[in-house]
Amino acid sequence: MKLLSFFTLESTFALLATCVQAEELRIHGQHNDNFLDPLAVQRPKFRYWLPDGSVDADVVRSDIRAAGGIGAGGVEFLPFYNYGGGLGPPPAGVNWSTYGFGTPAHLRLFAAALEAHNESGLAMDFSLGPNQGQGVPAEPDTEGLQWDLFAETLSIPVDGRLNGTIPGWGTGELVAAVSSLVDLVLDSESLEDITSSVSERGELSTESPDHAVSSERQLFFFYQKLSGEKNFHFDSNRTDTIWDRGSYTVDHFSSKGADTVRDFWERHMFVDGVQDVLAKVGNYGEHLFFYLMDLTERRKITTSNYWWSYTYLSPDNFNLPQAVVSDRILAPDGPRFQAMVVLGSQNLTDSGLRRLAEFAGEGLPLIIASGSPGRFPSENTTADRNAFEASLANLLQHKNVLQVPEGQIAEGLVFLNLTPRVGVRTNGTWYTTWRENCKAGMSYAYVFCDMQSASGEVVVESTGIPYFFDAWTGDRKPVLNYRKDGNKSIIPLDLAGNQTQIIAFSKKPLDGIELPNFFATELPSNVLGYAVNSTEALLHMGSSDRSAEVVLSCGSKICHRCMASGLFELGPWELELEHWEAPEDIRDVSTVASKRNSTHQLGKLVSWTIIPEATNSSGLGYYSANFTWPPKLAEDSNATTLGACIEFPAVLNAITVTVNGARLPPLDYARPAADIAPHRVDGENRVVAVIPSTMWNYIRSIFSGIENAGLAHLTNIGSDPDSKTENGLVGSVRIVPYEILRVGVSRDDVGCAGMLEAGSFSLCRQVSDGRGILPSSGKLFGSILAWGDAPQYVLGGLQQTPKTKAAS
Repeated sequence: MKLLSFFTLESTFALLATCVQAEELRIHGQHNDNFLDPLAVQRPKFRYWLPDGSVDADVVRSDIRAAGGIGAGGVEFLPFYNYGGGLGPPPAGVNWSTYGFGTPAHLRLFAAALEAHNESGLAMDFSLGPNQGQGVPAEPDTEGLQWDLFAETLSIPVDGRLNGTIPGWGTGELVAAVSSLVDLVLDSESLEDITSSVSERGELSTESPDHAVSSERQLFFFYQKLSGEKNFHFDSNRTDTIWDRGSYTVDHFSSKGADTVRDFWERHMFVDGVQDVLAKVGNYGEHLFFYLMDLTERRKITTSNYWWSYTYLSPDNFNLPQAVVSDRILAPDGPRFQAMVVLGSQNLTDSGLRRLAEFAGEGLPLIIASGSPGRFPSENTTADRNAFEASLANLLQHKNVLQVPEGQIAEGLVFLNLTPRVGVRTNGTWYTTWRENCKAGMSYAYVFCDMQSASGEVVVESTGIPYFFDAWTGDRKPVLNYRKDGNKSIIPLDLAGNQTQIIAFSKKPLDGIELPNFFATELPSNVLGYAVNSTEALLHMGSSDRSAEVVLSCGSKICHRCMASGLFELGPWELELEHWEAPEDIRDVSTVASKRNSTHQLGKLVSWTIIPEATNSSGLGYYSANFTWPPKLAEDSNATTLGACIEFPAVLNAITVTVNGARLPPLDYARPAADIAPHRVDGENRVVAVIPSTMWNYIRSIFSGIENAGLAHLTNIGSDPDSKTENGLVGSVRIVPYEILRVGVSRDDVGCAGMLEAGSFSLCRQVSDGRGILPSSGKLFGSILAWGDAPQYVLGGLQQTPKTKAAS
């Protein structure tokens, strides 16, 4: 839901935001010591659709433990009840008076779920009621249930009168009666509250004032009544208990609705120690303020590539305690808005205009775009339009207010010398989010590449030490390749479509992570990866047909020609397909799936839908292929190689990979790649990839035999039953050999130098005459580790042979 949808009746203001303070976010704040092993409340959860209270408690416990076993933080415990009975009655043989929300049977499952979370160290989200949690079982006349407000009207001639029962009397509780004169449009000056004139029997005697010159008089009568709206429909012949009526939606606009929910939980749920366990593992509700930047519309505010992010606020937000200006920043302890934009097409309330003037006076830049805004006369105020126009004119003349034409907002921000905390320069579409944890001295940039692969740079307003955080493996390592420009860090990125990159900035080195005393301002494109320690970096260099240059922050340049053999495609493949199908008795819910295997030889990796025997299959695909090391190219040439990476195509659902039986770390599904050097052996190597599918392709093939709570399958929601989805591993898998180039600062501080592990190489620093020379001290830091005899290196055009060698 867009934040804008909360504020449909009042003017909205776009705010340009730079960061959100994360230190208050217990659930979402990231800390240095729990990225590798996040707290349960920070992990993803599964939504657990509980059919009703008749489920076996042991099954619930087992499911929750299984979720925790694969890394989930817990489940969202959601009693489904067939969408609150909206999709049909309870299944045959089930009585929802006995198994409804809050019954002893349901409470038994709720307690079992809590205990399973507590025993497994997990955290449970839960709904406050059945279906989507809109309400709880209650007596139908409970005051805290949902109310409807409706109106009846009556028009009488200006010289007429009403003497009798008002329209709508008896259909609800009278809230207000209002009278007004009408002459083409309603005369707001003639509005009169006549509620007190209505008798206890609903009778009213009224006539128009003598001075009235309008054509008619309009009477409005507003009533309220309990709507009877349910979030859990259940028809029962009994009315002995509240569970015989299902569950009612409560009033979400008064405290009485909350009281109704609280009273229900205290009477029916907080028994037998449930409340104590719930306090340990239960979570419900979040504070919206800290999520403002998560709800922003992620789009550019002009056709230019300025990449501000923004959200919407209304005048009511201006009264929040966080809505203060400090150092030209609005809400410095929250979203940290750098500017506010008001469009000429918007209308301002009188109080909103006053607060804008206060913000401008306190230093917040305001941009008025596309003309001057209008007035929204919605408040009970005596201010007239002339006073509003005068206040608006004064605001427009303020030194912190800038007026710009339509489509020139971003240019206005540049004119005000404002820049986003996280900017991008890319040939694609990247979206960014910024977080800060001031107590820990940490900041985080989250970069998402939309749809298509793209390369470019992230420009971050931070001088902290940059680290790459891998959300898939938990690995954290220093960013090796970046530049500094004043208070900005510029980091090159190459992202696949739908890939994300987390970049952390720390005021001090992170514990347990080695940090080199230099960084690279330029790296060649054939660097596949790297490792670092306190004195050097080990670059994994893939094959290249030309020399490439590494430039270090100390000014040294390392010219290197990689001799690794070229990449090769892995294959052919054998697919062992584990089919997951319905049991012979389709009503046997105790059987997860009936499984059988089939084997397929694949020259190319294609979707299962292309394989005739698997076109309607769902389940698990076990892909296996072999390769020989070293590659034949290396045997037939002077190429030398130390390691290799494996690169998969983007996966459709998920993937796990083993090399020679060793499990690789979790792979990013958008760019599945990993270093396999620790597991590679000389000779034959075996790769096994396991790919799950969705169940759709199989389910669609048995639609005719499927019922849902006694009803036919629902083809009117979701996918077209005639359409199939791609499954399996699709594309090509590549093995990319690499050699290691070691770069670093020499131990006697002579400057930056380079060393290559495995193979011949050239080390040079360019000078005016084009010759390669040693660093300024004339000393070389490094040694050679090679495959064959007499490896050679070239310095300044002088070919030399090392006195010693080491065999790999």
